[in-house]
Amino acid sequence: MSDSIDQVQVDYILEELKSKTQTGYSVEAAVAQLLRAPWGTPPEAELNTAIDKFRHQAKIIVEYDTAESFTREHETGDWYTGPENHHIFWPHLKKGLLEKIGDEKAVDEVDEASSKVVASLRPSGTSKFDTKGLVLGYVQSGKTTNFLSVMAKAADVGYRFFIVLTGITESLRKQTQERINSQLIPDNPNSASNPSWYRLTDAQNDFKGTQSATQQNAAALLGKTEFRVLAVVKKNVSVLKKLNDFIASAGIHADNCPILIIDDEADQASISVSKDPDSDPSAINKQIRKILSNRKTAYVAYTATPFANILVNPNTHDDIFPSDFIHVLPKPKGYFGTEDIFGVNSPYGEDFIESDGLDMIRRIPEDEKDALRPPAKKNGKTPDWDPYIPSSLTAAVRWFVMATAARRAREDNAHCSMLIHTAMLTDAHYETQKLLKPVINRLKLDFRGNPEPWISQWEAESSAVEASLFDNPSHAFDEISGFIPQVFDDLKIIVDNSKSDERLEYSDSEPSTVIVIGANTLSRGLTLEGLICSYFVRNATAYDTLLQMGRWFGFRNGYQDLPRIWLTEDLETWFEKLSLVELDMRQDFSMYERERITPRDFLPLIRLTPGIDVTNRAKQQNITTANVSFNRQRIQTILFNHQDRDWLQHNIDATKRLTQSLGDVKCPHTNKSNGTVVFHHVPNENILEFLRDYKIQEDAILGKHSSQALIDYIEKERDSGSILEWSISFFGKTPSKNADDTKTIDLGLPNPLPLVTRSQMRNSKAKIANIKSLVGSNDRLNDIDLNSAERKAIEKKIDEDGRKREAILVQAHENFMGPNVGHLAIYAIDKDSQASAKKTKTGEPPVRKDLNAVEHIIGFGIFFPKSNRPKGSVEYACVIDIEEDTRERIRDAQEEDIHAVYED
Repeated sequence: MSDSIDQVQVDYILEELKSKTQTGYSVEAAVAQLLRAPWGTPPEAELNTAIDKFRHQAKIIVEYDTAESFTREHETGDWYTGPENHHIFWPHLKKGLLEKIGDEKAVDEVDEASSKVVASLRPSGTSKFDTKGLVLGYVQSGKTTNFLSVMAKAADVGYRFFIVLTGITESLRKQTQERINSQLIPDNPNSASNPSWYRLTDAQNDFKGTQSATQQNAAALLGKTEFRVLAVVKKNVSVLKKLNDFIASAGIHADNCPILIIDDEADQASISVSKDPDSDPSAINKQIRKILSNRKTAYVAYTATPFANILVNPNTHDDIFPSDFIHVLPKPKGYFGTEDIFGVNSPYGEDFIESDGLDMIRRIPEDEKDALRPPAKKNGKTPDWDPYIPSSLTAAVRWFVMATAARRAREDNAHCSMLIHTAMLTDAHYETQKLLKPVINRLKLDFRGNPEPWISQWEAESSAVEASLFDNPSHAFDEISGFIPQVFDDLKIIVDNSKSDERLEYSDSEPSTVIVIGANTLSRGLTLEGLICSYFVRNATAYDTLLQMGRWFGFRNGYQDLPRIWLTEDLETWFEKLSLVELDMRQDFSMYERERITPRDFLPLIRLTPGIDVTNRAKQQNITTANVSFNRQRIQTILFNHQDRDWLQHNIDATKRLTQSLGDVKCPHTNKSNGTVVFHHVPNENILEFLRDYKIQEDAILGKHSSQALIDYIEKERDSGSILEWSISFFGKTPSKNADDTKTIDLGLPNPLPLVTRSQMRNSKAKIANIKSLVGSNDRLNDIDLNSAERKAIEKKIDEDGRKREAILVQAHENFMGPNVGHLAIYAIDKDSQASAKKTKTGEPPVRKDLNAVEHIIGFGIFFPKSNRPKGSVEYACVIDIEEDTRERIRDAQEEDIHAVYED
């Protein structure tokens, strides 16, 4: 900056620009006003410097780098530059967050993420606006903190009426109201000395409309710029109708009042489920649309399960489709999500995330899953049911008592909860409570007289997930046993459902130790404080239902090693698949940020999984399917029928037939020092014939039709000229110095192939080994002979940005092999592969176990090159077919990302 620039003038002009843009002016209009100011035209150099500085600050907010979000420029231009020193509401909230969280960096992340949402709204001074967006968080992950921050910042820049739509239960509405009261609103908010906030609801009362005096005050409340009016309301037709009547009674004052609607748990009740939602919406949706019909409204949906929201018809302009923006909140530090607990292995996408998950899942035996789950009605009648407490639930309760005692041994005397979720029917909840009471009494006696089962379980579980992993103190059983009698004395069993007189409530003054039994009232928004143990057998048939029922997701600071979840085999499988669905969706949304287009321009996609719905069928009336290409992707087989000798031998023979065919067409080959054999210039037909021959385990890649899907895709790539030829790598183990120690298999190659080792997951299904991951992170490049300098150059790029590892490998392969060469990788797995030598005190591996196959296993991975076609073979759900030109823009953006990582 030149020394001649007057910095005081620059700062003054900058503040004027911020003030005017935050009340509705575009940058150009604000500058025009400054040029007409009665005190004279600002100097050109200072004006240009201030404009540049303003645009830079606004851009930082809009492009806040989460790599997982999207926003668009407003017609008025970038306008929000973040909190200012003179603001009132955000500084108050931030101070409270710092006191509560105690982590300045975490609060800074909340600050940045919420500013990004506010920047996606319209300036409050704009004469008319209708903004709709969605914020995607994680289950129990801080969504409320984000929307409180958005409300505070919006209040600072002129939004005046705040409507928070909670779930459908009064308990959740009350919980939300209390949190807003304690964090957002200062003490005595309606006093003469601090008149800023006016609450139309409180913890005891939802909005009452004409039953209160507020009806007559609507014009005064919505017409005064110094007021910030707040209503926290249930999604209830009667309540919403009264609220709409209240707004209507304000007349022109409502037209001029900027309204921010926060829809918490936005996928519940807000979506129209009528047979014709476009012209005849269901009752709650109709009332929400009426609120949105006001002249100046911004609607922000918050949810961890957005499946129903992004399947709303985007062409119904008065509905709640998030047409303007979608933001993904970054995963908070210390949060336990699906991938942490269930693990995730993504065979698609630019960034591969592979994790076995923590050893926290305990299997409910098949013969116990119906012990507390009443049978379905037959011919209108409920069959006889003889419920009992199964041994798995007894073990779960025993663990809950010990884990609570361990927290007390750590001087952590906060709330401790256990969830039992077995059925929808309320009568079943009370039956479970009745049966559980004597079991707890018996456990209390057993602890005194026969502590062996307690000691054995404690040692096994504390070895399965070691406390040291999270820097928590480890305890021998003797160190926790002294706390167990008091845990029993404090323990309560509560049923929380629609019929309950006693509800789940936590007091700040008295920590609760509680086992809560319920269903829907516990699976939507309501936080289970200190949840340690979950016992779960209820069936679910939709993505969103499953995720919302999983209340074990969240923060477990100080006891990250203690949570345990008892599940049926089917539910565990669904949650494992959901971890990939979630990851895929978040990566998809990151594409919007790079492409800078709205969800209306490129409709969000949801990966489909055979056997389970995306959401409630009434909410997916606009659903259709789209296909996404294998362009530059890798896939791999990870499931094997390891106890079926004929199945395994067939795949060995299929591989031998492949090697025979390679000799027939005289493909050149090389033996590499890492134990692999690589064939080059392999025709497409040899690959296709192998895939037609090889038996893929059902659901191993893409479900029941996975083999045919791959074949169809490769044939189309061949016909379009995208894939001209292939390399094939036969992966073997690097030979040891003692050749006698190396186990091999004869696959018809010039020499026997050394076997690789892959253990199976401990929770693999019976007779189906799940190895979680087959291919190595750098295996894509195995068909290239890299010298030392070339290898180091690639490794250096990966070290500089590990998030783009796969993009770097893809580009390296294309640089050396050309853009039209596919790569098939064959792995021969030793049937006697052993898990890690690290054992628990009970002798079992914590997460994996030995393979124990009856014959050696052949698995394969495919590294696809660039595709010239937009259509592919992975099926997704969306609301309409995606236009060809939009797909082209997305493909171009992906390619730019890949090329960018190789630019100096």
